[in-house]
Amino acid sequence: PQRLRSFDAVTYHDMQGSLQYDGYPLLTGFFKDMESTISDYKTTADSLGVRFIPAVMPGFNDRGLPANGQHAILAREASVETENTGATYRTFFQMARKFLDPAVNVMMITSFNEWSDDTQIEPVVSSYLTPCKHPAELTGGYNYYGYNDLYLNITREEKAQTGHGAAASHRQQGAP
Repeated sequence: PQRLRSFDAVTYHDMQGSLQYDGYPLLTGFFKDMESTISDYKTTADSLGVRFIPAVMPGFNDRGLPANGQHAILAREASVETENTGATYRTFFQMARKFLDPAVNVMMITSFNEWSDDTQIEPVVSSYLTPCKHPAELTGGYNYYGYNDLYLNITREEKAQTGHGAAASHRQQGAP
C-alpha cells in the first residue's frame, strides 16, 4: 500500500469478481462484497493521503475472447426482475456515490466501447433479434438487448445526481 503515495489518485477497473459471483449480481452477493472491498480501498487511500475515485460499469462478460472463458459473467441486469433497465450499471452508481470524494466529484466509467469485455455503454441499435441469449456458451444464458442509448441516458441521469450536471449547465450559460 505504501506505493500508492506515488499517485495523486487511485481507482479500480473491472470489478467482476470470481466465479462465485457468476450470475445476477443482486442474487450472488456481488454488490455487498464489492462495497466492502471498495470501502477497504478507499480507507487505505485516505490513510495515505491519496484521493480515491470510484468506478462504475454496466456488466462484464469476456467469454467471447480466447482463453478467457473462465471468468464470471456479471450480468447487465442486477436480477431477473430488472430486464433491460441497466440495473447493474445503476447499482454501481449508487454504490460509487457512497465513496465519492466531494473535493473532486469524479467517477470513472468502465468503459465506453470495450465490446470484448461487454463493458460498453456505447449505443446499440435494437433489432428484431433482441432479446437474445444464444449462443449460451457466450451469453451464459442471460438476455442481451439492443439497448439503444439506455446507458448514455443512465450516465446523464447519474451525472445530474452527483452534481456534475448543474455545474456543466451553469458554465454553458456563461457563468464562472
